[in-house]
Amino acid sequence: MFTVKSAYHVAISLHSSTGRASSSNSEAVARNWSLMWKAIVPARVKTFWWRVISGILHTKENLAQKKVPLDEECMFCGGPIESSIHILRDCPFAICAWRSSTLSSSRWNNDAHSPKDWVFRCAEQLSCHEFANFLMVGWAIWEARNGLLWNNRKSRPEQVSLHASLRLQDFLRVNNCLGSQSRQGQIRQIWQPPQGNTLKINVDGGWKTGTTEGGVGVVVRDFTGKFVAGCATKLTNVFSAPQLEALAARTGTVLAMERGYQNVVFESDALQIVTALRSCSIDRSVIGPVVEDTKSLLTQITGEGFTHIRRTTNGVAHRLAHFALHIGGSLHWFEEPPDFISDVLYEDCNS
Repeated sequence: MFTVKSAYHVAISLHSSTGRASSSNSEAVARNWSLMWKAIVPARVKTFWWRVISGILHTKENLAQKKVPLDEECMFCGGPIESSIHILRDCPFAICAWRSSTLSSSRWNNDAHSPKDWVFRCAEQLSCHEFANFLMVGWAIWEARNGLLWNNRKSRPEQVSLHASLRLQDFLRVNNCLGSQSRQGQIRQIWQPPQGNTLKINVDGGWKTGTTEGGVGVVVRDFTGKFVAGCATKLTNVFSAPQLEALAARTGTVLAMERGYQNVVFESDALQIVTALRSCSIDRSVIGPVVEDTKSLLTQITGEGFTHIRRTTNGVAHRLAHFALHIGGSLHWFEEPPDFISDVLYEDCNS
């Protein structure tokens, strides 16, 4: 039966639920702002993203709204409107830069329509180190845009993402964050198993300095961390560390092809090689033939391709690579791992 008292209780109930929802939303926004301001990146990068989220970045769209006379075309692709979300995420140049970065597409690309929602969703979904990479790559894209606008300096997307990663590494090194911050849990430095029914393949190269000999290590594990396969291969006629790391990536890709593995995530601690493999451009460097051959093989394997990790999370492949330096050819293991990597496998699954 309807009474004024019952109506009052309904109104109070609705007000309380709305208040809780509003409070919850405010807490989420505050938490995301906190994640951004606490991100381990240079202050200028945080300020840049504050301008993006606040809608005051000097894109052509924002300047046009202030009645500044100019064309609104994108500096990179000539698209009709240079908005923040376009220049930083949706522009073909930006897409190539993101794909060349160490972040997989599922980590940086979401369907958010506003810069604020885009950045905050990434803040919620990415680890601290991944989010720092995200912030650096977006800032580097804007820097490349300004270089083109003011100095007519053209950049390639893969150069932009590599520059961002190197700048972040330098910043962490100078601020002693590589070790101390990880011990505080802000940067995770342990191997992570893949999600779902995915395989993860880690690769690494070990070079005997002063010689032309190198070793390659590859390990395959499933989503539970269980050892699936591994190999150690000794190589000759090796003349540089990048060449060896490129050959390690190719060896891991060939193993996946030969075993018929699909839905695979590859990991390497060689940033230069990961960047080259994720690049949309043809690699014309000395190691280009190996890189391009590996990229061709990767098109036949489903999954995220190669991603960059820290050396401390690549312990099993690292040990296999250095073991390979002491053998005469190539050794393969399936299902049962060799004894000399059992301790590292255990540490990876129980850290």
